[in-house]
Amino acid sequence: MKQTLFLHIGYHKTGTTSLQSLLNQNAAALREIGIYYPDTIGDGKRNYFHKHLQLFIDLKVAHDERGDIAAPVRAMARRILDSGSPAAIVSEESLAGLSEPVLDRLAELREDFNVKVVAVLRRQDGFLQSFYHQSIHYQGETRDFPNFIRDSPWQRIHYDTAMTKWADRFGAENIHVLSYDLCDNGKSVIPSVLKILLDGKSADFIDISRSWNTSLPAICYETLKYVNRSGAPEPERRTVYTALRGYVKSQAFAETRLVRKALNQAYLTEEISQHVANTFAESNARTSALFFGGANPFPGMPQPTQVGVTLADLTATTVSFMPKDMIGLMSYLLVNGKPRNPALGRGGS
Repeated sequence: MKQTLFLHIGYHKTGTTSLQSLLNQNAAALREIGIYYPDTIGDGKRNYFHKHLQLFIDLKVAHDERGDIAAPVRAMARRILDSGSPAAIVSEESLAGLSEPVLDRLAELREDFNVKVVAVLRRQDGFLQSFYHQSIHYQGETRDFPNFIRDSPWQRIHYDTAMTKWADRFGAENIHVLSYDLCDNGKSVIPSVLKILLDGKSADFIDISRSWNTSLPAICYETLKYVNRSGAPEPERRTVYTALRGYVKSQAFAETRLVRKALNQAYLTEEISQHVANTFAESNARTSALFFGGANPFPGMPQPTQVGVTLADLTATTVSFMPKDMIGLMSYLLVNGKPRNPALGRGGS
């Protein structure tokens, strides 16, 4: 009998880091009930946050350099086969954006496994807002939000065509499509994904309720990098360094919500949300019909008012959030212990 292989392909910004961290921390408990979570591999320079990012990187490099795309697929297959476990799960959100030639090679996994694809979709306006936030942290994004979403076609979040590519290769009956907005009332995708994975089995998991996301240290790290590039006077930079170092070492680091409050800026306006709803209306209707039995997977999404209006037609001009504002507020908060009151201007406290 073939082993079952679950491919959790994301999407980004749907609780993937929390799920992957939980799976990694509980790999031994999973093995005891016959589910193998392969070790994740770093490149020696960074932590891959317990996801199988190396597989995606190997696939992308092979494709870009016209190499052997099947090689990383075979390597992962061998690891899983050698485990001897009845089932395994590979989790990496970047897999959702694989090109069709790479998907063709990945589909060869069906020769050795009963492959089940798990995808979690998120309403596009919330996805874009969260992805923008992440792009500021990790890619140094400097555009304002309207330009950020206007400058890309965002084909990956036309979910009907994106998910159909997977269904065509792995069989529609093997595709589990979940709504991030409906899972646990929008609180967590973990229970829904585990229900698919465990299929009635029970495991002695380590604290399933804890928060696993590791973004806060990354925010502090990015702040340090920005301050270092800013050209500010040495004493000023040293003050921020000292405050950050003390903060990261403190007990309050893991508990405080001050930083999250500082980052909680309102930049997804009603106008932008409506434009996004219009742009993806036809795609979402097809997604509903194909994968949700006609039910609305994104109940919080505005109803379309003019189908066909594209992101390129976005006319919003007011910048409600800028990366430099976030960095400045973050630095001030770390040094002074409380955020400024925007109503009082730059001199307020």
